[in-house]
Amino acid sequence: MIKIVDTEEEVLKLEQLRSKCMRSPRIIDNPRKTIYGEKILNKEFIGLSLEEDNKLIGGCIVSTHFNHLYIEWLFTDFEYRKKGNASKLLNYIESNIEFFKKYYSIDSNKILLEPYIAVEDFYKKNGYKNLDDTYMVKTIKKQKLLK
Repeated sequence: MIKIVDTEEEVLKLEQLRSKCMRSPRIIDNPRKTIYGEKILNKEFIGLSLEEDNKLIGGCIVSTHFNHLYIEWLFTDFEYRKKGNASKLLNYIESNIEFFKKYYSIDSNKILLEPYIAVEDFYKKNGYKNLDDTYMVKTIKKQKLLK
């Protein structure tokens, strides 16, 4: 299940998992002491959690950059990698792009990100293309609204 995190407890768990996935030795005990936690709680960024059997296994932090949706972080717990979980998070963002556009008051259907070299192939498999030496981009087709 994927959901938007908005409570301090949810943001704390998301930040703890992000830190673990980065192999950071930092102990996070307050989400307001991290840049991303603070921005999620202040509604500048959107935090998404991916849970399986009530366990947090992945997450994503979304913002805007150059009037486009921007993926700040996409991460899954080590034991849940290579099982399609990161793709689930990407698909969630892509299929809900109208929500994100409205939330951030942007009109672009493009999603930008800066991939680590180690995961560039993953993004390419999910339809992202190199924009330049720094960014990858994917244009999401306009969604038809049901009448």
